[in-house]
Amino acid sequence: MSGLRERVTAVNGVGESKARLLYKMEIITVEDLLTHFPRDYEDYRTITRIRDLTLDQECVLKCKVLQKPRNFHKGKFTVTQVRVGDESGQLTAVWFNQPYLMKAIVQDGTYLFRGKVQRKYNQVQLVSPTYTRIEEDTGSSAGIEPIYKLTAGISVKMLRSMIRQALDQFDEELNEYLPLFLRSEMELSDERYAMHHIHFPASFEEKDWSRRRLVFDEFFIQQAALARIRRTM
Repeated sequence: MSGLRERVTAVNGVGESKARLLYKMEIITVEDLLTHFPRDYEDYRTITRIRDLTLDQECVLKCKVLQKPRNFHKGKFTVTQVRVGDESGQLTAVWFNQPYLMKAIVQDGTYLFRGKVQRKYNQVQLVSPTYTRIEEDTGSSAGIEPIYKLTAGISVKMLRSMIRQALDQFDEELNEYLPLFLRSEMELSDERYAMHHIHFPASFEEKDWSRRRLVFDEFFIQQAALARIRRTM
């Protein structure tokens, strides 16, 4: 457990500059990083082809970026547009007041886009979708993506990478304190499973199973602290 109390710079790839940014998120130690739990999740597992889209319904598309994104002004808005396509068709993805996306989204890259398709200005558009890049050469695929509270200079991709590295590097420090009979009786996962799968679940069942254990840990720690206070009174 002592390794988890080391400064976050003990995680490979986290230098002083990143540590200063993480400090703004109240992440100082390795343990702080691992317990910076997702605030939500996005499901990218069910992919729809462009030709099968239904207007005004939430969907996930796996598309290649066909053209370099461009920014233009429309009234008080900065609009970012990019043409994307799959084997069944093409459409335009649109964002408002996010001009940095012109550099963040790369031409010829393959992405998962999640959002609603609407008909505007006589064309079908994917409006303000979230997105994650698919690295084809690494074998990564659609899944459940954790969403975190962030700060300027720390992207979701960067934070996920740091958390994954910390889990790999400090896995042996995730010691179990509950005996097996108690975990079985209370239907709780072990500590290591919970910490890994709250950040990177393969299903929402895994996420819920992990959250159940971590909520128990928080309650248990609070009750133990209260018991110590009562003994000193």
